[in-house]
Amino acid sequence: AADAESDSEPGDEPAGLAALIDLIRPRLAVGALIRLEGISVVASGDRDRRVLRELEAELEVLPGGRYRLEGSGRPGRGGRLGWNLTVDPGALRAEGDLDFQRLPFVLLVPFLPRLPWHEAEDTRVSGELSIDGEGASRIHLEGQVSIDDLALSSPRIAPNPVERIALSIQGSADWVPLDRRLEIESAELGLGQARVNLTGALEWPADHYRVDVRATLPPTDCDLAVGAIPADLLAELSGFTFTGRIGGQLLLRVDSRDLGATRLRVHVANGCIFDTAPAIADVRRFEAPFIHRVVEPDGGAFEMETGPGTLEWTPITRISPYFIQAVLGHEDAGFYQHSGFSVSSIERALVRNLEAGRYVYGASTITMQLVKNVFLHREKTLARKVQEVLLTWWIESIMEKDQILELYLNVIEYGPRVYGIRAAAMHYFGRIPAELGPAESAYLATILPNPKAFHEHWEEGMIPERHRRRVERFVNTLEARDRFSQSDASSARADLPELRFHRPGDPLPARREQDDPMAEDAALEETQRF
Repeated sequence: AADAESDSEPGDEPAGLAALIDLIRPRLAVGALIRLEGISVVASGDRDRRVLRELEAELEVLPGGRYRLEGSGRPGRGGRLGWNLTVDPGALRAEGDLDFQRLPFVLLVPFLPRLPWHEAEDTRVSGELSIDGEGASRIHLEGQVSIDDLALSSPRIAPNPVERIALSIQGSADWVPLDRRLEIESAELGLGQARVNLTGALEWPADHYRVDVRATLPPTDCDLAVGAIPADLLAELSGFTFTGRIGGQLLLRVDSRDLGATRLRVHVANGCIFDTAPAIADVRRFEAPFIHRVVEPDGGAFEMETGPGTLEWTPITRISPYFIQAVLGHEDAGFYQHSGFSVSSIERALVRNLEAGRYVYGASTITMQLVKNVFLHREKTLARKVQEVLLTWWIESIMEKDQILELYLNVIEYGPRVYGIRAAAMHYFGRIPAELGPAESAYLATILPNPKAFHEHWEEGMIPERHRRRVERFVNTLEARDRFSQSDASSARADLPELRFHRPGDPLPARREQDDPMAEDAALEETQRF
């Protein structure tokens, strides 16, 4: 059976092979032939299925302790399997060819990493491989393999099974068993109709792991490049269409023995132009009043009307420049320079997460955070991440940076049921957004990564000393990076110890002078509403 188990322990293989050789040698002379016919292989599971039939195998004893292995079988659905190998068990050497067409993938599952394969009996594998083993030290592999109708099913990947995945790889590589290292001389990886060229090495002995890979996407039609992503991952976003071509290079170097030397380099030649977009990605709704709906982690929902012309909306020109600089400094320092993705942030996040052995640090830019807030659900899946990347690319291509930042500041969460900068400025400090000073702005920026947790400061009526020191260090950083002037930073440091939260029903603090002549009217509006 395809899932048959063995009673042997790890490390017993060489001894078992030697015993088999010792058993056969005295009984078979050179030229002896053993032939097996009419064998079937059955895959056991929820439903037993015969996945290989009419299996024939032939073993011939050759001079010098070598053996010739030749055979064939019929997987069904028009498939075939054939092999012709010469092996020298004593020297752990083998060479020859494998040819398989539409072989049931379920035959390979027991030998592959434990991934959430879905309906593996319906997946087919085809290919041709040439093997040249130089003993236990090195095995050279050359050829091509393709997988059709691959499917995966896991709530961490997508809400529904991801089906109809088409993969292919062709090229040459060396496998070094003793070091558990795969050296890729050259390979072409295919996903859908897109092709990526790979070189490098993967190494995973017991005490460390190492990745040194270079991937190149040659100039490719944008529709083909994006179309390579399985439709079940894109869901409603599969309606994007493009003109133009895209290409790029990626370099990744990771060594667990020196994670500080991790390197990630990405270069993209993006010539893509969005032609059409699905209805879910229509950004025109943000140009007028719209309903912003948030599903909370507990399943509850929060809704508010916002957008230009509503009471909840504040144009970016009427938001304190201190707050804008604080948010940029805390959340995305390169916002006005990058195109929605920060490679340096991804590199830092990769190192910190590998060092911790778990996810502790993200690399989302402001645009990516905005996409999560206005387009996507809260579930943490691979599909959601893929959709986030595509939507970020779209938003950056269709909206100006100031528009992105303005929408972001007006819809993100600042505390439990506190969404948008107008509500946040009033909730925490009894002010309109234009009035926020350096200290207030720096504090609000530091709570953005986890506003629900930090809301306990407001509930307790004070900023803990530990967090106050954190805000002060952040102010120093803003000053060092010229986001706050020296006088602004000094003012923030002086005001932090006396910073007090506003409570519903409390009188509003004295108005600060504003360049905006509508500031006083806006303050009266806020007083009446809150």
